Amino acid sequence: MKASPDYMKERYFLAPVYLFSLGLRAVEVSVFLYLRCCESQAKGTGKPTVEMITQATKKNERAVKEALRQLKEKNLLRNEHTICSEMERDSLRDRYFFLPRQLFSLDLESTEIAIYAYLMYRENRYTYQCWPSYNKIGKELSIKSTNTVRKYVYRLVEKGLIDIEHTIIRRRDGTCRNGNLMYTLLPIENAVDCYQRRQLEELSLAAAAQSTKKKAREMMEAQPETTLQLSFVEDL
Repeated sequence: MKASPDYMKERYFLAPVYLFSLGLRAVEVSVFLYLRCCESQAKGTGKPTVEMITQATKKNERAVKEALRQLKEKNLLRNEHTICSEMERDSLRDRYFFLPRQLFSLDLESTEIAIYAYLMYRENRYTYQCWPSYNKIGKELSIKSTNTVRKYVYRLVEKGLIDIEHTIIRRRDGTCRNGNLMYTLLPIENAVDCYQRRQLEELSLAAAAQSTKKKAREMMEAQPETTLQLSFVEDL
């Protein structure tokens, strides 16, 4: 069933397809996308500050300021707004692709955001799949190491944003070799559920650790002579 325009507007924002043809680094892509996400929301939310951008992309203030400078130099920002902030009419949507707003509520690093966005840009809109190589992803996002790309791809898998499947290519001579990974973009709700479960687990572990410390303190206070004996033994 085709999603209604109101549903898409509420849950997704538009990003330009040419974003990955400008030689941007991953941090610049993630900063630009965060600004697009903020702009596409209801008016009156206020302009995002550098501090807000650092929190959303997990980059330090210096890196964010440099990314903003690069975006301005490449004419992607004008008067603190992205150049496509007023270009969301249906007639222009073939020049854009959709990204979920909740992407910036999952505590992702800038490289994770950029790689996920690139996969969303490349996906088949009917199968939700694509299969760019590590080298291709690295080239489009100015990531020099394929090992770095691989690391962040598997982080996206762990966080429930994508699924991957190994493929086999048959050559003309009949021999086979490993092909690129096939990526399947999962519903964003899947990643939100994974994130919430991780948060609950971390809270549970922190509470358990706090409870253990409290019990240890209570035992020490109830038996001070034992504490002194232990301290004496340790000194020896």
